[in-house]
Amino acid sequence: MKKYVVFILVQLVWGTAIIAGETNNPLNELVEDYQRASPTNHPPVSVTAYLKHVGDKSLLAFKLTNLSEKPLTLRPSELPWGNRYSTTLAAVTTDGERIPNICMIADSFEVQQITIAPGTSREGDYDIEESVQLSLAPKNKDVILLWSYKVPGSFKNSQPICTGIIVIPKR
Repeated sequence: MKKYVVFILVQLVWGTAIIAGETNNPLNELVEDYQRASPTNHPPVSVTAYLKHVGDKSLLAFKLTNLSEKPLTLRPSELPWGNRYSTTLAAVTTDGERIPNICMIADSFEVQQITIAPGTSREGDYDIEESVQLSLAPKNKDVILLWSYKVPGSFKNSQPICTGIIVIPKR
């Protein structure tokens, strides 16, 4: 049932984005990733997120857990909170008004890698305002924030993704 609700929400948002006729739309990117992902290609990780406020900042508090039987080796920038492009974010009000994203350059030239042992987790925060202009969201409406994380690595089939939805209450 949960997957069905997510699918319907994504389709609703995607339809809104098409009508808007925008180019470089993060909603389109999120939907394309979701449609490319194989339903039988289960990610080797679990990624969860919740909304966290620190001062005036809205953060996504992520937890990534290695579900595989092998160690997971990646660069810190490839973690869901690693850099601005490690996770795709798209936001829309409950009545379908899209909240604009910010286009920034976030190059990473890391050579260092980290290893996450099987069954262990890492946690980190992602500043939502680095990707989504929440300051432009109407103050009297809840905001639905959709996130998508492409699991780094080489896979037989399509690259697995982890997705989620967070509701940012009206201010």
